[in-house]
Amino acid sequence: GDAADVQRAAHRVQQAYCFSTSKVRGALPVCLSARDGRASFSADRARGVAVSLWQSEGICAYAGVPRATYLLTLAMLGIVQWRALRLNDLLEPEDFFHSSPCNCLFARRLLIEENALLFERPHICRYCMQFYEFLCPEDEILALKQVVRHTAYAAARASDRLAPLRT
Repeated sequence: GDAADVQRAAHRVQQAYCFSTSKVRGALPVCLSARDGRASFSADRARGVAVSLWQSEGICAYAGVPRATYLLTLAMLGIVQWRALRLNDLLEPEDFFHSSPCNCLFARRLLIEENALLFERPHICRYCMQFYEFLCPEDEILALKQVVRHTAYAAARASDRLAPLRT
């Protein structure tokens, strides 16, 4: 299933987190949910991280990114955001909103389908990276960078395969 696919992708791409398909006492829960289409991922201090499966097949087909890689990327974004919430009691989820739209994976979109455009060239803007680097442990930021780099590579390879032949 999806959880096992994400677990395998996580073990191949990064080393900071050990993903498990079974409940582990004291571990951060990451829930894959098909019912909520408002946000691709969310972080809550008490409940953990939720990743939306809604429209994921279409987004991945459009962007050319394997579904497990897409879901892992969303999970990592949520985990880092959750860590920031846990490390700073003054932060609220609203504090993570961009003041203006940009092509950052952390930017909230009005429509989840807009993630397809983000995943054509996935990256994290400089401001978000600085913000999370200030708040979160270095090894967790490195893991996030590894996952985003892996996802960007997959998207670029897909784009290269779909590019028209030049004569």
